[in-house]
Amino acid sequence: MTKAERQHQARLRDMGCAICARIGHPGTPAQIHHVRKHGGRRDAQEMNVIPLCDIHHRELHANRRNYAALYGIGEQELADSL
Repeated sequence: MTKAERQHQARLRDMGCAICARIGHPGTPAQIHHVRKHGGRRDAQEMNVIPLCDIHHRELHANRRNYAALYGIGEQELADSL
């Protein structure tokens, strides 16, 4: 991972969980979720990330197909909004 990628991820992680913020609970401690695109390269994905709390991160992995319906925004759309 490059220095720019580490800085980008640290900045997003410091923002807190993006879903918690959307539902009115900003600043929840976050971990980095890598948005996966079909056939995407891992190195390109280091910048295509979302900060999520442990609960929302596990929920996304367990329910990826319905995540957008549940929270009103998809993975890529959320990443693009940050």
